[in-house]
Formats: sequence, C-alpha cells, structure tokens
Amino acid sequence: MIEYIKGEIAELSPASATIDCNGLGYAVNISLNTYAAIQGKKSCKLYIYEAIREDAYILYGFADKQERELFLLLISVSGIGGNTARMILSALSPSELINVISTEKIRNSPQVCDLYILLFTILQFTVYCLAMQHQRCTIAKNG
Repeated sequence: MIEYIKGEIAELSPASATIDCNGLGYAVNISLNTYAAIQGKKSCKLYIYEAIREDAYILYGFADKQERELFLLLISVSGIGGNTARMILSALSPSELINVISTEKIRNSPQVCDLYILLFTILQFTVYCLAMQHQRCTIAKNG
C-alpha cells in the first residue's frame, strides 16, 4: 500500500498531477482543493488512496490526511465512487464539508446545492441506464 508520494511536480492540471519520484512518474487524480494547495510549487507530498480494480489501477492524491479521510468516508457510501467523492471534495473544502454535515446547514449552502444537482444528475443517468438494460432484456425475451 502506498501511504504517500513525495517528489517534483512534472505536470499539473485541476484534475490530475504527475509526480516525478526518482524518475518514475505517478499519475494521480486530485481535487480542486489539492490543486490549489500544490499549485505554483516545484515539489509536493500527496497522501494516496489506491483504487485497484480488475480493469484499472487508479491513484487519488490529497494534500493532507484530513481530505483523504473524508474521501474514504464518502466512498464508503453506497453509490459514491472515487470520481464522485473527488467532485464533492472539489466543491467544498474539508472543513466546509465537515461543518455542513455536522451543523446540517445543507439548505443554506450554494455549493451543496450544486452538489445535489450533480448527484441528482448521476442518479438520473443511473436510472436511465437501468431502464435501457431492462428494455434490452425484455426485447431479448420476447424476440
């Protein structure tokens, strides 16, 4: 398991960073909060979460351990994967997310409203895909 990667920033975009660690470049998915924390620096240390699947090996990087812990909590929720959790952490800083959850000020937060729109869109797409899959099964059965 990789705890963190420390090295020079070879490439940086709002969604990803390539960290050169002794000549080996690690492509890491990052949130906008991490991007803001490492932007303009020559080197950084990113705390890592490894998503190992049959078809992919994906690294998610975080500027601090608190953001990584929130990411782990988010992906433990059914239906929230790595990219959705990264989007949530891009919409709110870790402290804002903790504050919104703990004080239940969800209705007063415009960022959370945007987040609900994103999650609702994802839910709509999921329902659409399930409906299409069901329709194909029905057509196949009836010939």
